[in-house]
Amino acid sequence: MARVKGCNGFGWDLKGNAVIDPSVGKQDLGVENAVICYSKDSYPRLVNAFGAKKSKKAPRFDGAVRGKLSKGTALYLSSTGASTSVMMLEEMIASGVKRVLMLGYAGSISPLVTVGDIVIPTWGIREEGASHHYFQAGHEARPSKQLTSRLEHGIEGDEFFEGGVWTTDGVFRETRAKVARYAKMGVLAVEMECTALMCVSEYRHVKFAAILAISDEVFGEKWVPAFRSRRLSRAMDVACESAAKLFSTRRAV
Repeated sequence: MARVKGCNGFGWDLKGNAVIDPSVGKQDLGVENAVICYSKDSYPRLVNAFGAKKSKKAPRFDGAVRGKLSKGTALYLSSTGASTSVMMLEEMIASGVKRVLMLGYAGSISPLVTVGDIVIPTWGIREEGASHHYFQAGHEARPSKQLTSRLEHGIEGDEFFEGGVWTTDGVFRETRAKVARYAKMGVLAVEMECTALMCVSEYRHVKFAAILAISDEVFGEKWVPAFRSRRLSRAMDVACESAAKLFSTRRAV
């Protein structure tokens, strides 16, 4: 059997126009800001922070679980994972979204951050597959400097950490060797969507930023999960309040 070239590893041919355009999923969204979260516990907090309990439902996109429209901002609970998130984001951008904020949980790979801390990613290691359909492997994933700066200024009175994020599809292949190596490089946390959304946003010329709450620790001898902890709950409250400040009328970007 003949071997097909270009199908092994991250070295795919990125030239040419796509067969399917994201506009096939275009919806009458009517807003330019969007916030995406991934936790069923976080979504009600996000809706409350925006005062959107009685707001109308947002149109459904591929990958979206539910959504609300509030004051020029679409609030979505998304399915987990980079490929699903990219499909959803592409359709949102085709529908007019220009600024995107991601709220997520992440595992700490560095003792510098622990459960309940807030991490603002400023660059990322791309160990998910989706972003490699947009940029070759050597391209560094980064968020919008402007949107990230505005986000940080809105976290008033709460400590946060800046640094790298490691995005992976392989939750059960986060090896000790990788954790140690990436921590030495300045990576603070690991999660499943961030670098893919960074790259799609850059490719489509929209602004993207992320705020991550540390939900578990993977840097020690044993995994330390704390998904029901009060510290994590407090961190997500701060994250949701920061999102509302970022996309309020007075702080529109």
